[in-house]
Parts: sequence; C-alpha cells; structure tokens
Amino acid sequence: AKHLNENKNNQTKEWMSDYQNQLENLEDKIQKVVHYISEG
Repeated sequence: AKHLNENKNNQTKEWMSDYQNQLENLEDKIQKVVHYISEG
C-alpha cells in the first residue's frame, strides 16, 4: 500500500510542476499582449 501511495505522490508532483510551467507560459503571453496594447 505504501508503494502505491508514493507513486500517487510522484504523479501529483509531476502534475503540479507541469501546471506551474503552463501558468508561467500564460503569464508570459499575457505580459506580451499587455505590452503590445500599451505600445499601441
């Protein structure tokens, strides 16, 4: 049972870091759009 639990934790960590990467990419895109708009 412990092994299964550890495996689940690893999957969650991978998912979290993937999620974090996507968030950072999104922030980059938003900043570019904001910059583009403010440049006019």
